[in-house]
Amino acid sequence: MYASEDIGLDGLADEDEPGYNSSSNPDPHGDDWRYDSPYDYSHINGTEGNRNDPDGGRHPDTEDINHDGFLERFNNYFEFDIELSSSHFEVPGTRSTQSGNYWRLYRIPIQDSLFTFVEDGKVWHREEIGNPDWQYVKFARLWVDGVEDTSIVSIASIELVGNKWQTESDYLDVSVKNTHENADYIPPPGIQGKRDPRTGLREAEQSLVLYYNDLPPCSTATAAKQLLQTEDYTYYQRLHMFVYWNGEGGTSPVLFLRMGADQNNYYEFGVTLSPLWNESNFIDVDFAELTAFKNEAYLSLDSGVSVVDTTKYFGNKYFRVKGRPSLTNIRRYTLGVKNPNELYPISGEIWVDELTLRDVRKEPGGAQRAEIKLNLADIANIASSVERKDSEFHSLREKKGSGTTTTSTGVSGQLYLDRFTPRKLGMSLPFSVSYNKSWSTPRLVPSSDIILPDSLRAKQQTISRSYGLNTSLGFDIDSQNWLIQGFVNRLRNSFSYRNQRSTGPTTPLSLSENTSFQNTYDASPKSIHFIKPLGFLSRFLQKEPAAEDTTADTTKTEEQEIPGLPKGYPTPGSDTTKGIWNIKLYYLPKSIRFDTQITGSRSRTIDQYKNDRTTVNRTLSHTFTLGYQPLDPLTTNLNLNIKRDIRFPSSIYIRKDKMQIGAPLSRSLTTQTSLSPKPIFILTHNYNFSTNYSENTDPQRNQGYFGSVSLSRTVRGNWTVDLKKIPGIKKKGSEEGGVSLSRVLQESVGRIDPVKLSGSHEESVSKPALLSRPVIFFQLGWTTTPGVNSTKPTGSYTTVRDQKTTTDNISANTRVKLFWNFNLDNIGTSWRRTKTRSSTSTEDQTLVLPDARMSWSGLSKIAFVKKYAKSTTFSSSYKRTLTKGLQNDVPSHKTETNDFAPLISVSVAWKNNIQTKFDHTRKYSRDENIGAASPIFRSTSEKSYSFNASYSFSAPQGIKLPLIKTIRFDNTLTTSLTFTLTRSSSKNGSLLGGEARVDNDTKEWSLTPKLTYRFSRNLDGALEGKFTNRENMLIKSTQKTREISIWVELKF
Repeated sequence: MYASEDIGLDGLADEDEPGYNSSSNPDPHGDDWRYDSPYDYSHINGTEGNRNDPDGGRHPDTEDINHDGFLERFNNYFEFDIELSSSHFEVPGTRSTQSGNYWRLYRIPIQDSLFTFVEDGKVWHREEIGNPDWQYVKFARLWVDGVEDTSIVSIASIELVGNKWQTESDYLDVSVKNTHENADYIPPPGIQGKRDPRTGLREAEQSLVLYYNDLPPCSTATAAKQLLQTEDYTYYQRLHMFVYWNGEGGTSPVLFLRMGADQNNYYEFGVTLSPLWNESNFIDVDFAELTAFKNEAYLSLDSGVSVVDTTKYFGNKYFRVKGRPSLTNIRRYTLGVKNPNELYPISGEIWVDELTLRDVRKEPGGAQRAEIKLNLADIANIASSVERKDSEFHSLREKKGSGTTTTSTGVSGQLYLDRFTPRKLGMSLPFSVSYNKSWSTPRLVPSSDIILPDSLRAKQQTISRSYGLNTSLGFDIDSQNWLIQGFVNRLRNSFSYRNQRSTGPTTPLSLSENTSFQNTYDASPKSIHFIKPLGFLSRFLQKEPAAEDTTADTTKTEEQEIPGLPKGYPTPGSDTTKGIWNIKLYYLPKSIRFDTQITGSRSRTIDQYKNDRTTVNRTLSHTFTLGYQPLDPLTTNLNLNIKRDIRFPSSIYIRKDKMQIGAPLSRSLTTQTSLSPKPIFILTHNYNFSTNYSENTDPQRNQGYFGSVSLSRTVRGNWTVDLKKIPGIKKKGSEEGGVSLSRVLQESVGRIDPVKLSGSHEESVSKPALLSRPVIFFQLGWTTTPGVNSTKPTGSYTTVRDQKTTTDNISANTRVKLFWNFNLDNIGTSWRRTKTRSSTSTEDQTLVLPDARMSWSGLSKIAFVKKYAKSTTFSSSYKRTLTKGLQNDVPSHKTETNDFAPLISVSVAWKNNIQTKFDHTRKYSRDENIGAASPIFRSTSEKSYSFNASYSFSAPQGIKLPLIKTIRFDNTLTTSLTFTLTRSSSKNGSLLGGEARVDNDTKEWSLTPKLTYRFSRNLDGALEGKFTNRENMLIKSTQKTREISIWVELKF
């Protein structure tokens, strides 16, 4: 608001009001702003001078209280009426009894649909105007009506409070009492609220209150609290809880607390209560004693019984274990009251306070590792290591250890046996072995919270060991013998074996063996063979100098220019046309390879219930690889793989009419053809066609039919257009003086890098339940029709259907050098479309336009910048992505994303070895679901700022210190400091209208200092810190992280 607009309720400035006098009558109409009394607000809104109201700030009297600049036309709110003349919503015992003091506490159950008060039977309904939502509450408004005389209403505070305890009985109500709001509340002995370090005031100390009314004889009333996530209490040793009782009827109730995974698996702690904060009411649970009691109960179970329900009494307290509870799995609390009286109901209230976990386990953890390596020239090498980690060991970024003490050892070695054979054999025979063993001892009984005593830890230990060997054999004999060159030198064999075995309490035996043998034969030609099919044309097309012209220069032939063609265009007799009869046709494959592999695996597992399971697999795989390059620019490759199951002897046979080695499991065929023609003037181009065919013919999956197949094929092209190669463009500097079209064109074209274009079309189809193998053209990807019939899948694959997907891609980009070291590092666009046809059809299209990046490195050339900086780089980028989708040819969704990553980036290398970098990024996106019955949208935004500074210092020549000689250091010091600030938010709403709802608004900053110091080549160290604050702006909560890490690395 400007001064000319601040003219009060009458629309006149004081000077314009009749009767104005600056000293005797400064405000004739009485419409000036003032706030003299804390109870008088009559001269605040709309008065002259209220633009200087400290609470309004230059924007007084506005209805746009959320400052979004939009007119809100919808009323969506909840309304409650508080009758100040009655006790409705008033908390009993909170009204002051002092004369002239009318303070009292109101508590409104805001999410109840209606409220009934026994006082006069009146029912008060909560009013809902519009469509309010408890998850989206931004403002509150208070007003007073029905007042005839001057009245003062003082409000000390308005707070949203909640109770996560839900009552499960009609005889029990749950509430709270505290020292600030309840005059009758007395905290437990020695317990008081914390003192606020900012204000110095003591905070309220409160208790959970259980009101039980007419609880029937021998009955129980409970209230429960469900935790949002599972909690683990094994890193604490005790549980404490204070209990207060005040009741009627003369019978002491029993209070109990249950905690566990659910209503059938829990620990229970109970106490028969005495009046007030009696010391006998105090609950102190020793977790070690509790879990030991549970372990005794488990050990006494009869055969076939896996759960317990047992109780242990001591004095007026007891323990109870039901089901299979664990302190590692706490998801539910239950508080309850029992009436032990067999004749009469009871009433009263119980206060529960300071339910806390105590005595955090602070046992230190450690980790050690040692490693030894020994190299024996080029004959052998040996390595051995040992490592140990305590159950309490954890890194600085982990909250607790693994809970298991692990010790592992390992030894491995390699022996090159070929070093002991004559060199002329060219033998390669490496042999390697390895052995590893580990012991894992848990702190707790597996899948439990029972702490293992030392006497039982050996029985709960898991021991694992493994060993393996690998070897291979090959020859490269220098011999002209056809058998050696054609067979021995081309053959490679390898063998591997690995055995693993482990024993433990939950799995007494786990055994696995894996064996593999592979044979490879390389039949690739050793030399290149080709013919020139057009070579005979050279004798007809090649010109010879005239016989009588003895002075003809045969070393250089000037090409003939043809009218209508640019200068430099190839003509008959040029080097380009001469290459036609030099075309080479390679008639032998470039590579041929056969691979055969036999693999076998066997596993056996015996669990704690003595279930013995054994699995055996044995497969035979054949792989054929062919590489063929008929022409220099044309290459094609083929790979065929066949896998068979050879577990059963019945699947291996040789007959007169048929031979079979194993049951077929799978087959795959891949091909790839590439064409890279020579450049055509300004155009460089290449093309690729690839296919991938696979089939699954496993008899266990495909019963009654051949199997299922899938095929994908892709056609791709890449083009590069170099405008600098346009014929007729003279090179820079070829003309002297003046400005010509050629010079301007040369200068412009010279700034544009080659333009890169690419496009692809991909098709993929899947065909289930075929009756026979598809035709060869389908396997090679030349057609997408298998050419055979299909049937309906059986078993668990009845939902599998035919599916076809096509994907098209187009992209283009280049780089442009502008002026004064300005560069467009990338300017491009891309488009992608994917269509899927099955039982339904979907289509997605994505357009990226533009995709641009700009940089400027000329700032450091300015004189005053050059004085301090070695180099500077300024960069910015922008990328806009549009996506739309269709479902059954009907629009379903669309998304727009605007990404500035970065919007601004500045990097500076200073002359004092300091480097700095500043980044500012922004990202906005909007996603619209337009295909739903109720179309909705969601928009997100993110802004981030990042600053990094680093400094590296080394002094190999030494440092001169005052009064001390030069000190030499063989070290390097590197320091860095990184600060980031990120603000992200999102909102969603209906596309049909209405106000959008903010569902996320977070702000996070982090500061990361780091110092790395290299003392020598053998000793390094670092100190790193990380300080992070993550604030949820919606609920006003902050999560803080503070980390400090120190490490030292010693090499010897």
